Amino acid sequence: MKKNINNKALFLDRDGVLNHLINKRPPWLLKEIKIYQEAFKLVKLAKRRFYLPIVISNQPDAGRGTISYEKLHLVNKKIMNELQIEQFFLCTHPYDGECDCRKPLPGNFFKAQKINNLDLKKSIMVGDRDKDIIAGNRAGCKTIKISEKNSELADFNVDNHQNLLKLLDKLLI
Repeated sequence: MKKNINNKALFLDRDGVLNHLINKRPPWLLKEIKIYQEAFKLVKLAKRRFYLPIVISNQPDAGRGTISYEKLHLVNKKIMNELQIEQFFLCTHPYDGECDCRKPLPGNFFKAQKINNLDLKKSIMVGDRDKDIIAGNRAGCKTIKISEKNSELADFNVDNHQNLLKLLDKLLI
């Protein structure tokens, strides 16, 4: 992708946005990965509209010792490959306050901005938790929360992936 000041990103949380949670946790095994069908359409839409899809995800389970770093990277690699997403930023720090990359802090947004010369004001963050929305807001992005529970912190709220696609079709210009 050509680097210029007009580059825009569609930042995506991973678990709950791109793939299903497994008993309220991320997949720890390859066989547990179940990607939302709409996620494929979402990535294609972003690319067609010249938004760079970038995953920004907290993955503390490796830092906490619940899953090995090797398994975490295998699971993440499979999700990224299936969805054809080239860039991702994972925070593996186990707890808040240890870094600037763990959402709700926006450190990984700024890393992505620097690498890709992104205009964060023209970028959008999609997440399923308030931590995602707060981080996106702190980075200066528009924010969309996908959840049955609305958030006053988000610029937009949607309750399912079909409505997310409809909204993004209008917003990604």
